[in-house]
Amino acid sequence: MSLLWIYSEGTYQSYTIKDQHNGPITIGPAKKDAIRIQSLPFEQGSIELRKREGLDEYEVYGGEKKLGDVKPLKVFTFREGDETVDIFYISGQSEENLYYIGNLKEITVSHKAEATFRKEGPLSWNGLSMVFLRGQWFLMPDEKSKVFLNGERLAAKAPIQNGDLIFLPDMTLRLIEGDLLMVHSAETYATSLPEMKKPISEMKKSYPQFRRTPRMIYDLPDEKVTISFPSQESEDNNRGLWLILMPPLMMLIVMGVITIVQPRGIFIIISIVMFTTTLVTSTAQYFKDKKKQKFREEKRQRVYTRYLDQKREELQELSEKQRNVLFYHYPSFERMKQLTESISDRIWERTLESEDALHFKIGTATISSSYEVSVNSNDMSNREIDELLERSQELVDVYKNLEALPLSIDLSHGSMGLVGKESIVKRELQQLIGQLAFFHSYHDVRFVAIFPETDYQEWEWMKWLPHFQLPHAYARGFIYNEQSRDQLLTSIYQLLRERDLDENKGKARFTPHIVFIVTDRQLIAEHVILEYLEGRADDLGISTIFAAGAKESLTENVHTLVKYINDRQGEILIQQSKAVHTPFTLDVHAREGNERFARTLRSLDHQKGMNNSIPETVSFLELLRAREVEDLPIGKNWLSNQSSKSLAVPIGLKGRTDRVELNLHEKAHGPHGLVAGTTGSGKSELLQTYILSLAVHYHPHEVAFLLIDYKGGGMAQPFRQIPHLLGVITNIEGSKNFSARALASINSELKKRQRLFDRYEVNHINDYTDLYKEGKAEEPLPHLFLISDEFAELKNEEPDFIRELVSTARIGRSLGVHLILATQKPGGVIDNQIWSNARFKISLKVQDANDSKEILKNGDAANITVTGRGYLQVGNNEVYELFQSAWSGAPYLEDTAGLEDEVALVTDLGLVQISSVSEQAASRRKEKISEIEAVADHIVATQAEMKIEKLASPWLPPLKARLSRSGESSLTSNQIHLGMKDEPELQSQTNYIYNWMEDGNIGIFGSSGYGKSTTALTLLFSFADQFSPEELHYYLFDFGNSALLPLRQLPHTGDYFRFDELRKIEKFMLLMKAEIERRKQLFSQKELSNIKLYNALAEEKLPIIYITVDNFDLVKDEMPDQEAQLIQFARDGQSLGIFMI
Repeated sequence: MSLLWIYSEGTYQSYTIKDQHNGPITIGPAKKDAIRIQSLPFEQGSIELRKREGLDEYEVYGGEKKLGDVKPLKVFTFREGDETVDIFYISGQSEENLYYIGNLKEITVSHKAEATFRKEGPLSWNGLSMVFLRGQWFLMPDEKSKVFLNGERLAAKAPIQNGDLIFLPDMTLRLIEGDLLMVHSAETYATSLPEMKKPISEMKKSYPQFRRTPRMIYDLPDEKVTISFPSQESEDNNRGLWLILMPPLMMLIVMGVITIVQPRGIFIIISIVMFTTTLVTSTAQYFKDKKKQKFREEKRQRVYTRYLDQKREELQELSEKQRNVLFYHYPSFERMKQLTESISDRIWERTLESEDALHFKIGTATISSSYEVSVNSNDMSNREIDELLERSQELVDVYKNLEALPLSIDLSHGSMGLVGKESIVKRELQQLIGQLAFFHSYHDVRFVAIFPETDYQEWEWMKWLPHFQLPHAYARGFIYNEQSRDQLLTSIYQLLRERDLDENKGKARFTPHIVFIVTDRQLIAEHVILEYLEGRADDLGISTIFAAGAKESLTENVHTLVKYINDRQGEILIQQSKAVHTPFTLDVHAREGNERFARTLRSLDHQKGMNNSIPETVSFLELLRAREVEDLPIGKNWLSNQSSKSLAVPIGLKGRTDRVELNLHEKAHGPHGLVAGTTGSGKSELLQTYILSLAVHYHPHEVAFLLIDYKGGGMAQPFRQIPHLLGVITNIEGSKNFSARALASINSELKKRQRLFDRYEVNHINDYTDLYKEGKAEEPLPHLFLISDEFAELKNEEPDFIRELVSTARIGRSLGVHLILATQKPGGVIDNQIWSNARFKISLKVQDANDSKEILKNGDAANITVTGRGYLQVGNNEVYELFQSAWSGAPYLEDTAGLEDEVALVTDLGLVQISSVSEQAASRRKEKISEIEAVADHIVATQAEMKIEKLASPWLPPLKARLSRSGESSLTSNQIHLGMKDEPELQSQTNYIYNWMEDGNIGIFGSSGYGKSTTALTLLFSFADQFSPEELHYYLFDFGNSALLPLRQLPHTGDYFRFDELRKIEKFMLLMKAEIERRKQLFSQKELSNIKLYNALAEEKLPIIYITVDNFDLVKDEMPDQEAQLIQFARDGQSLGIFMI
């Protein structure tokens, strides 16, 4: 792999040539050109590089005219007028090394022996140097060297930021983290620096998962620097030397004249000496004073100059700090591309709560210092302005306004307008969007672009940004024609409308914040969404950027207006509705690398907040690190795991690989607990996962379940066949004594366990389990888990049942009974008794903070948003963990390498299906089973393979509403199957047998419509089916709803009576009295006491007579005489073979 570097107009581009590439390489402004440069100094507008056959070099052609040759490590230069193009070719793989430079103050690259990096260059260059000053690296290029910084030719000193790329003809240097230098060279070089290994970013290790790290925020310097005035110059008395010498000199002259006119001898001499001395001393004093004044002034200058130098250093340090802070928080778009390439932790570092949320860099400008600098405000009226005072003021002026610093704009308040030449505006919009996309996650900010269809290619690279995907849709926020407008804007408007009508508007921040970019207002001119885009709607979580050729094309609602004067300069005309006229310089950036930048951001899976390391979903098999059910070591688990030591099973993940276990051993998290979660929180799924996990890890003779499914929600359905399930207590069959039967069954189980404990002289389930495994106890006794879903509803309808259930569980803790109560809304349901007996609590998403406080004693669970996410709390926060519960209901896929479920075309408007594979896959998915079903089937298969018997259930379901006459073949001739008897306290349901000629009369009681007549019919038909008409006679009194009428045609029926047949009834009474007397005489003659003995000895057997009265209440109320006679028949007739029903 080789590299081609092209320099033109102060910039450069690189092009990678693959090893197998032998075709021509074109350089020009057209899209078809391999290397695009907008302006070339060639008449034909493009050049072509043709590889020489068998040689590692290229020929350069302009049309058919050969311009020269490009050879490895040689520069081809072409000049035409003032334009120059240099082409540099590096053949093969170049060397890349990393060096530590943290202890260096200067780095040089040159031919000299003392240089940090010594090498020979292909150009006549003297190299470059990097100098570390005041905590910042600066690049100092040589005038003759071609040095590029981030793609631009550099001719003067420039600061270097982390990630900046320094380019020499055959060498590149990149500063990393301030103390590492990456050197990429095509030729060998010499250096004394130790080589280091390239550090691997933690972000890259977890790629494509991405989570925010603590953000580094640097404060701008805000110190106050005051510069004191210099001391005032000493005053000059303005007396010149002549004025000092004039008096004694004049006196001396006068004395000379007097001496000539009138000589006075010694007096004259004395006077001359005196005046001469005065003249000399005055002159000497004058020069002495002048010297002192000069010394004082020099000292004043020296002291104040030193003072100004100290202040200058202080201000320089503050200004550099402000510069570094601003460039750190507002890097260029080119720098952001570099950071994205390395998956920097600065990606998406801002949130909507950040102070600089939705701020972006518009360019560089002269801005006011963040620190305060001023001069001492002494009274200036009584002193003159001298040089030192002017220098102090100049110092203030220099550092009060700083040049070439990032200028930012806040997009979070009001709409913004960009005006200027169309090509410049579109270019700046790209880097503006890139900045916002780099610093803000797609969870916080989304984009919607409205532009003319002719500009689609300019916007195309941005389709890869995740921020352009519309909320809750697969469509991109690209609106460029009527079709996209009609399909997308309506749903976006509906979203804004919902926000506008939200009662929390103005109180809470809506997410994501939507940034609209409008370059074609005409496309949406008639759409109702303009009322939001052109109105004051920042409280709805939206911002709008309008682009136009002139400000006259914008509306009055634009609060910030930016004008691009040319491709280098711009001006902020209005900022937050105030005229400011702030000039600025545009950042230089290239389109190259934009799509890679967008694609890299698209590949990142941003996991929010404190839940970043916890997956949003995990299947049951993923939790157990199995691909298929056959990978689960169920049999091995059953043989090795000991419930007497631990009951720990995984229920979810608290990190990518960290599992959360629930252990209901009484020495750990148990024995009892609570689970809360609102509808859709995954509560039932969590219970199913826990049950399934226990079944996978523990033998059916060590762990068993008794599920209380009060409303028949289907929680128990997947476990119907597994050997661990001992029963499902439910009331869906309509049992009126649901709670009584359930408590009776549970208490019966406790009594059974107590009897076994007494027999083997143990007092704890773990001791009994050890005895059973040693073969000293015959009957297995598993830990019994009582799990109740929706217990709040059960408590409301059966309050006594829950109270007794909790009390029973408390008593049964040593007997191996565990109670888990689950509810949707814990508020008002969890009383002190339930709370005190629940050692562990699990809360998934609940309705509000009050519900969370009911179960966790804090409001954390109210903030959960992910289904299946919850908090596990044990005791007094002995354990307190946020976790994602496993989804046991996930589809079970035996072959994960199958075809894609769906084949669709990805368009700006969403997914468009292009084949029927999706429908076929959907039909196949219907046939697939869930993981819970697959694992349950495998558990059943393991049970059969290991030949494990299922234990008897302590809970027997309520009797069926309809019973068939089954099992009668085992009855004797005198036994009639009357029905089933239910004895939950004995854990028994058996046949209820009527022994005729022994059990005597039958009384059937019940309210109307509950089967009295049906029971009588069943009984009489059973008699008739078993005995002949010679052995059995019926007399039927049908005083009800004619229910006995079907028996009238039986040969056994002697007669059938209705209520209104009074005469016929009286005759029957007389007949029956006579029959009783006759039988008494026969028994007396044979000296026998009952019908059974008589028929056994007599030659002629007497038939059994059943007198059946349906609706006996009517007899009591309306026929008192017949009632007395029937009572007499019931009393006297039993021994004679005459029975009453």
